[in-house]
Amino acid sequence: MAGLFLLSLILRQFIGPPVVSRAEQFTAEKKNAVAAHQIIAGMTTSDVNASWGPPDDKYISGGAGVPTETWFYRHGGYKSDVLIFANGVLVRWTVNR
Repeated sequence: MAGLFLLSLILRQFIGPPVVSRAEQFTAEKKNAVAAHQIIAGMTTSDVNASWGPPDDKYISGGAGVPTETWFYRHGGYKSDVLIFANGVLVRWTVNR
């Protein structure tokens, strides 16, 4: 038993700490973005709703067989942030503040 522990310490020294998967890293990035009220590509509609709240307006379409949602966050006058989701995932946005 002590031999396995010693071996794991030696291997860790040469190999390094456990690698964090890209999925785990992205999940942490999303959590940090939501906590900071920011958005990042790859967020779901639920993630953005948690970060920015519900949109002021929403347009849903399904052109080319891909469900698309366009969300609008209005800031008075003609300024709006526009977010575009494809298959429920944020792919593009324009922030006009």
